[in-house]
Amino acid sequence: MKNLEKLMKHAKKIKYTHKDRMACIKKSLSQIGSTEYLIICMEEIAELTDVIMGNTLNKVDYIHTAEEIVDVKFATDILKVIYKIKEKDLKKVKKSDSKGKDKIIARSIQTLAQSQQGISKAVRWKDRESEKTIKEKIIGIINDLNTAMADLESIYKIKNKDIEAIEKLKTWRLKKRIAMYDAKKKKK
Repeated sequence: MKNLEKLMKHAKKIKYTHKDRMACIKKSLSQIGSTEYLIICMEEIAELTDVIMGNTLNKVDYIHTAEEIVDVKFATDILKVIYKIKEKDLKKVKKSDSKGKDKIIARSIQTLAQSQQGISKAVRWKDRESEKTIKEKIIGIINDLNTAMADLESIYKIKNKDIEAIEKLKTWRLKKRIAMYDAKKKKK
């Protein structure tokens, strides 16, 4: 975590946009495949759930919470790429109507669990359901995750500039992994 805090200070120097992140995701997806990436999405959702539970039992870990929220945001971007979902297909993000921190956290945890199940079903049922049906379900999952992320950012008072810094760092790391994968592939 200390390393991430230091890196966040340097994130201002990193010049990556959302478009760059999506290009990196597409390139990485071509390298490791969609099934592997869907499993990664489920893992990221589980990790955020774990952090939220830890926050309810212990002191809130701001950096770790922000990092895991960004990981789930990346997961929604991955889902958009895999299922060819456009921004116009999604609802505008708005915070939930629930009042009270505990209710919002409980609803977020429920959303994360349901999202994991939905992604798992999409993987298992890809041969049983139409591509359109699966895409519609994934759109619902992304919408729910986006609302949960907005709620969690609000509850934990995560600053937008910190989210953006972590997104830049994660994009930078992904680009490095892509380069390493390409270099390894060339050696073979």
